[in-house]
Amino acid sequence: MKIGGLKYSVVFSRYLNPNDNEDMAYLKGLEPAQNEHNYFGVFLQVKNPTHETLGLVDELTITDSDGQKFEAIENESEFAFPFGGQVTENEWIPELDTTASSGPIQGSVVIFELPEEVSANRPLLLHIPGPSKESGIVKLDL
Repeated sequence: MKIGGLKYSVVFSRYLNPNDNEDMAYLKGLEPAQNEHNYFGVFLQVKNPTHETLGLVDELTITDSDGQKFEAIENESEFAFPFGGQVTENEWIPELDTTASSGPIQGSVVIFELPEEVSANRPLLLHIPGPSKESGIVKLDL
């Protein structure tokens, strides 16, 4: 999906298990999820196909079929999506030769804390803001 000159791709989305070694790396620096909540990861790749430096979005949100809105959580992981960062010409996020690009999913992770009942309120939609006519919505797998 092209937004603001950048091509955003959702590579994978899933609930994250804080007891799993791989997922611990994605959740670095986060407190345990609140009772009856779980962390959910959306793994993204972004390509800048232009010959200029472009800025990444500052925020991402998820909505469910009930209209509940959930904002992304900042985290300290080496896999974290660099909100508000810059992508130089013909480059990728995650940047090549980084932990995120060489990891098992090969994407930068955006983390959301979702209440358990959200699983029953599908579909979940990822909202990628952009200039008014370029904003995008992606239906997420659970």
